[in-house]
Amino acid sequence: MVEYILSSTGSPTSLTVGTASGTIADTAVAVYTFTGSSMAFDVGAVRDQTTSATSFAGTSAGTLTGTNDAILQYGSTNGNFNSCPNSSASPADFTNGDGLCGLINSTNNAAGTWGLSTTGAGALGAIAFKESGGGGAVTLPRLMTMGAGD
Repeated sequence: MVEYILSSTGSPTSLTVGTASGTIADTAVAVYTFTGSSMAFDVGAVRDQTTSATSFAGTSAGTLTGTNDAILQYGSTNGNFNSCPNSSASPADFTNGDGLCGLINSTNNAAGTWGLSTTGAGALGAIAFKESGGGGAVTLPRLMTMGAGD
């Protein structure tokens, strides 16, 4: 599940995430800031990796229309992710075998290759946000992760 907020007023101090079933195994939150006038959804995509392997292609979010995109690739596997599709990813977070990898100020949306420490299959996705309004750039995020029961 992916949720996003493109703007907020004031300085939010909490975020509540829930599902219809009430079950969330892992949660990762990346908070990006930008110097332009606004951020907007650019493109996104998902795919299933049904064949088990120790590495497999990520997911390209699609053709980018922005010049300073923030791109998040994410995945859940029955193996253990240990490397991101992009070597300069920040954040690069691996919680309970799942992965969240970010890339900022990019016009390149190549899928790249996920690395796994144990063989697995998985569900993958990518989402890109563009700086709109001109004159801006996206800055590195603050990252918070929580595993099941946290």
